[in-house]
Amino acid sequence: MLAHTAATAPTFSVGAGWGFTGWDSTFDSVTTTRTITARYEVPTFPVLVTPPESHGVSWLRSTSLTVSATGTGPLTYQWYRGDSGDTAAAVPGATGPLLVTPSLTAITRFWVRVTNAGFLTYGPAATVSVGPVVSLALGAAGENFFGQLGDGSQTDRYAPFKPPPPRVVRTPYSLKPTAPSGPRVPTSTTGLATPIVST
Repeated sequence: MLAHTAATAPTFSVGAGWGFTGWDSTFDSVTTTRTITARYEVPTFPVLVTPPESHGVSWLRSTSLTVSATGTGPLTYQWYRGDSGDTAAAVPGATGPLLVTPSLTAITRFWVRVTNAGFLTYGPAATVSVGPVVSLALGAAGENFFGQLGDGSQTDRYAPFKPPPPRVVRTPYSLKPTAPSGPRVPTSTTGLATPIVST
């Protein structure tokens, strides 16, 4: 290596599977003649230490899946939708150990592929079950004079207030007028004493 030049990796061929990992010392430039040793190693196979776990989620909800892996870095990740090994449906932007799914409406399987410089690993697929849609039917009883119960339709659940119609009360018999109260006035003079008038 010449003075004042930067170090570059050797160009000679190495065995298959070997990868250049760096130099045995760090520097920006060389000011004197030095011997620098290049380091090579065979990458270790990526291994999923913690695979994704299957679980359930509510309808139209998203969820997350996570994995942890070991192996010679750097490790790269790509998540897919479907069974393990099926690379037809890659999840856009899902290139890390954590996957955040979109909103789900049906049961879905996800798996991850982990790669490094020399190897790749297909992880097992995790199943995300989606719960059913829950609908509640509410009932109410009583008079609806103030529209508090609505009209029962899907488009108009509140009915404006409508005053109740007037109520007509009818008696089962006719009322007869009664005599006014006070002293009674005789209607006949029969049997009454005749006053004596003196002259």
